[in-house]
Amino acid sequence: MNMPFYEIAEKARSSEIAGMRAEAHLLWIKAEKLAKSRANAEWAAARADFCFNSRFAPTPERAA
Repeated sequence: MNMPFYEIAEKARSSEIAGMRAEAHLLWIKAEKLAKSRANAEWAAARADFCFNSRFAPTPERAA
């Protein structure tokens, strides 16, 4: 069963909040491919880029 855009985007958001940016990056890429609107695709692509570029940056939990 294919998950719709919003379910994948929610999983990506949760992963991002948890500091699992490598996982979030992959989920945002998947969400981008599932997006039906250009705005959602562009948002997902931007989040994927952010997660990719910051996947090794310290999260607040790791910085403490």
